[in-house]
Amino acid sequence: MSGIIIFVALGQTLWSKGYGWEGWDPYMNEAAFSLIQTTDGGYAVAGYEESNGFENLMLLKLSQDGTREWCRWLSGNNHRAVSVLQLSDGSLLVCGQESPFFYWNFLLAKVSSSGSLQWIKTYSLANRNIYAEDLIQSSASDFLVAGTFGGNNWDIALAKLSSSGGINWTKAYGGSGEDYGYSVAKAVDNSGYAITGYTKSFGDPKGDVIVIKVGTDGTVIWAKTYGGTNYDAGHSITGTSDGGFLVVGTTYSFGAGQNDILVLKVASDGALEWAKSFGTSGYEWGYSGIQLSGGDYVVAGGNGGVALRIGPDGTLRWQKRFPASPSGWWHFRDVIQASDGTLVFAGKGSISTDEDMFVMKIAANGEYPNCVSDASLIPNDVVAVEDVPGITTTTVSITSNNYNATFDPVTPTQADFCASVPVYEGSSEDTFNFSPHVVAASVSGGLVFISQMATGLRVYSSDGRLVYCGDLLRGENRINLDQGVYLWESGQYKGKAVVR
Repeated sequence: MSGIIIFVALGQTLWSKGYGWEGWDPYMNEAAFSLIQTTDGGYAVAGYEESNGFENLMLLKLSQDGTREWCRWLSGNNHRAVSVLQLSDGSLLVCGQESPFFYWNFLLAKVSSSGSLQWIKTYSLANRNIYAEDLIQSSASDFLVAGTFGGNNWDIALAKLSSSGGINWTKAYGGSGEDYGYSVAKAVDNSGYAITGYTKSFGDPKGDVIVIKVGTDGTVIWAKTYGGTNYDAGHSITGTSDGGFLVVGTTYSFGAGQNDILVLKVASDGALEWAKSFGTSGYEWGYSGIQLSGGDYVVAGGNGGVALRIGPDGTLRWQKRFPASPSGWWHFRDVIQASDGTLVFAGKGSISTDEDMFVMKIAANGEYPNCVSDASLIPNDVVAVEDVPGITTTTVSITSNNYNATFDPVTPTQADFCASVPVYEGSSEDTFNFSPHVVAASVSGGLVFISQMATGLRVYSSDGRLVYCGDLLRGENRINLDQGVYLWESGQYKGKAVVR
């Protein structure tokens, strides 16, 4: 048989792959914290490799189908990557944490599109920890790093940096207790930025979600807390198309179990529009959320890789858990919508004894045949107490240091968690045809259909006339046809073919 398979029309393939090392030692694990799609259609993934209690920053570049193109890690001191973004020149900017001695600093590294280290800097504060948790681009030439100043008093940290890593300004936000920053987002109307995390200075002393809206100079515009009588925290914040924000986190105050995924929709002025929890009698964590082009939201979390799609009013559209039968620790830490409309998640999972960095591409309707189960989370309306804290803002002077380190090429093993699945013609955002049970190839004088089952077949000319109606046997079936363009359907599978 000659010719090529022409059934796939959307050019999409669902895949799930792990990247890591097995067998070096029983405590060697890898995890991803941040994921972006790069301008070449591939992906960049940032996280860490851990061995014997020490962490190495890990940056992985993937092709469009998840194949590893290159991988680098920063060896030496204890460090991890928490966020990555791509610059206009194609290079990557990586934000992370490092601990040379007793205190933790945050670091920023610029890496070429081929994985070469261009520069790296660390930022420190005397006798205090600085934990970086998130990085965003605030303008064409500036960036924001959100995190926490640790020490005797814990404050939410926000630093504005130039494209070369210079310090524009640094602010601390908090009160008399422990305040922690996890994520920062830009308002869609360019009115400023919003930071989320948790606070024990305001609201319930066990911890409430906090959201702080600041102007472009770091001045507080408003601050709100949301929570119950137990610990609640915001882990991710994203600007929404209506000027508000979506907050994803974890709640111990509300829900069905020990702790549940928490999702809050906040208006542009901080007013709480709705709040939902999603969980079981066990433990679930919410880590990341995005807004889709159609207005819905997708939430990433764990235990088991948990994915939720939620309507603009908080209505649950679907809920999925990956893999279909999870064992070990599986978490989705980040999610993006790819340029082809599919959803791509990154986190950690385990095939055998070790945990690996993993990336999974699924359909926008949450499906991935033979690799998914319903999550069976219980949704609950949350009646969160909303409060306005008297937050204090302090200008902090941090020190920038050039960092002498090597960015070593490494080759983690690449393994499929689930078999790759093509997405076929006839698919849309909410209806996907997956399995290649029937495919067609063009040959001289007709078409050859390869079927994995006995089924019916109809073939139509380009003007809609039925030119063939019959049965396909399992295996290879040849249909003689004149030259022309044909449309065919066999059960749920359909395609377009050209006979030359």
